[in-house]
Amino acid sequence: MPPLPTLPTSAPITSSITYKVAAQRVSNQPILSKDMGSFWDFNYNAALFQKDNEIGMIVQVQNLKDENIPYEVGPSYLTLTNITFKNGQVYATPTTNKTMNLLLHTSPACGIKDPRIAFMEGSNSSSNLRYDASYNLFFTSNECQKTTLSAASTFKPFDSNGWSEIESNVLPLRSSSKSGAPLYASDENKLKHDYLFWGDSISPPGGIGIALGQRGHVGFEDFDSYLFKTREDYFDSERIEAGPSPLKLNTGDYLFLYNGARKGFHSVKPNWSMQFNLGYTILAGSDPTQVLDRSEYPLMTPTLDWEIGNSPKYLTPNVVFIGGLIPDPNGCQYVNVTDLLGSEYIDNAECFFGVYNAADSHLGAVRIVVSSDANITHPSTTLASTTTTAKTPIIVSTSTVRESSVSITSTTPPPPTTTTTSDANTKVLSFIVVVIVGILSI
Repeated sequence: MPPLPTLPTSAPITSSITYKVAAQRVSNQPILSKDMGSFWDFNYNAALFQKDNEIGMIVQVQNLKDENIPYEVGPSYLTLTNITFKNGQVYATPTTNKTMNLLLHTSPACGIKDPRIAFMEGSNSSSNLRYDASYNLFFTSNECQKTTLSAASTFKPFDSNGWSEIESNVLPLRSSSKSGAPLYASDENKLKHDYLFWGDSISPPGGIGIALGQRGHVGFEDFDSYLFKTREDYFDSERIEAGPSPLKLNTGDYLFLYNGARKGFHSVKPNWSMQFNLGYTILAGSDPTQVLDRSEYPLMTPTLDWEIGNSPKYLTPNVVFIGGLIPDPNGCQYVNVTDLLGSEYIDNAECFFGVYNAADSHLGAVRIVVSSDANITHPSTTLASTTTTAKTPIIVSTSTVRESSVSITSTTPPPPTTTTTSDANTKVLSFIVVVIVGILSI
């Protein structure tokens, strides 16, 4: 096999913008689990999508081979369910025994897993480049001893039988591949390429890889280049794995979450001593292959009993792992931005809604809050779109666990300098009343 090419060298991008990012659990309880009525023993890795004001979720599910023998599981499948919001709380429809039919050319022996979804906007430009919008699902075909990154597509994402495989092997020059997070070029973002950030630092070794695609065309060209790598003596020293697709921020840069693991956490599961945590990066808006900032401390770490999962009831202890992220349909209505980031970061705050795998067994919900000191002109807003600009306070009763907020100054290529603004393991285990203040548009 010939060696893979490396990405052409480009001038480093620098930025003077300071970003702040925080994670806040929506609840101290799972939103999806067998105990809550789901058919499957384990309901975990999940991807999110939006269509026609509805939110769908594709969930990796799995059963034990024998209910009396822990940790020995059968093949994994993907199943489709829904998310609804009510007064700041999140509800997921329990999974059923109906699984998705992706019209695969073969059925992998150990199933399919690791879903990631991205919406590819259509193009009606005057050029020859015209194509319809679609929802594209990247997933891992698991042959037990080998994993292969595959892709499917649909125009009707809520139809379990409406997805068709478009690539059985997205990266055919790799002996193994998994966990692909695409970022598609569009008329709005004006990117020159489609991007695919993929891998779990086993493949490619030590980091997250980069592949490039041509807008409007199926397929990616693989490169022997990395978006970023594991770091010694950090929360991501042992393993890093791509999270959900990058989302554009109001600065023009991109938020890209990832999952990082470290060793040293003894558990009841044989031969398992890792802890998975959430990390984040900020990617340059004009060239997303360049990392402007990266979290020095975990954005979120296993804290609650069902995240730690240190009993045979759970599949994998000490795991929080994110695979789905969308703009929060409620904006920042149910987040106290001042408390999380500071009053000076209210105006530029953006809120995202994510679902995360806990102990490879349940699904939890989290809000990711991002802001910056960038000089951004904001259009007048209404109370429905944000609560950081209203004179009338909104009282929201919600159960939360607050995680670390990290401030990072963007300078590339030197390593980022970060300052924590709250302890990474702070717990708020009681119900609290959050007062969110905004300003009514005049």
